[in-house]
Amino acid sequence: MRLNFIFGLLGFFLIVLSILLYIKEDVSLEIITCPTIHSYFKTSETETFEIEILSNQPQNYRFDKEYISSSVIRSLDESIVVPISITDISWSDSGYIYQGNSYQHVQFSLKIAFDSPDFEIHIPEAYLNLHYSNNEAILIKIGEFHYRFLKMQANDLVVGSMQSTVMKLSEVSTVNGIALELSNNARENIVIQSINIGSNLVTANNFYLTEIETLPDLFDLPGNIIGIPNYDYLDEQLSYQKNYLLRENNMSYLYVPFQYPSSLLWLQRFYLIVTYEVSGETRELIIDDFPYIRTNLFQQGKESEYMHYVFQN
Repeated sequence: MRLNFIFGLLGFFLIVLSILLYIKEDVSLEIITCPTIHSYFKTSETETFEIEILSNQPQNYRFDKEYISSSVIRSLDESIVVPISITDISWSDSGYIYQGNSYQHVQFSLKIAFDSPDFEIHIPEAYLNLHYSNNEAILIKIGEFHYRFLKMQANDLVVGSMQSTVMKLSEVSTVNGIALELSNNARENIVIQSINIGSNLVTANNFYLTEIETLPDLFDLPGNIIGIPNYDYLDEQLSYQKNYLLRENNMSYLYVPFQYPSSLLWLQRFYLIVTYEVSGETRELIIDDFPYIRTNLFQQGKESEYMHYVFQN
């Protein structure tokens, strides 16, 4: 009798445990993105770029490369579709609390799945679209996406030292200007027309492109550097061409402040485009991987921008 009771009790606990495990497995997958500016210039065949998200289930099969049948970055209406390959998916034990729930960081390491000698991709509002072997799919917003191919560049204009200046927007550090050391290696004068960045949201304000004597410090204010103490980085400016003369065999430090149409935008990694004229021809110098501020994408000051997705298991 006692033995039957023990077996009955054990069976009861096994049933309860099975129910609890089923409930745990049946919890919906949650993904949180913080749309930001993705700006990349391809410098090597092995170069990757990263997209970071938050999830309540970092070990879910949707983050396993073996289950992913295809992957693209695209516009919502699919007028622009960019095939990508996933080189790695990793996740961190470090947690993030959002609205009382715990999430982990998941990072996708990606590559554009084609090559080009000179091509520019721009998607103002881009989405990561993953398809799975079981015919499921997820579509999550990642922000503005810029990607530039350019294999051949002239060596008549050379960049030396580079220095960004930074500020805080919504308590998040971001770049507010860039200083470049530019040298003229041509056998004639060069006209610098503009310095721009790989983004249509945050832009360089070439109206205030200024020659400076030395590179600024990291926390120098743009207004003090360009001599405009009340410089407003939130003002919207039209595209402007400065036409700065850089004489043969000379070097110069140039600084350009940035314009932010919204205090909710911020920059981390991005490429630069120096447009110049030499021998009556307009050329571009593309610059990547200069000193920039690397901060955590997910911060309390950005939570109003989060996109929260729920997927059934």
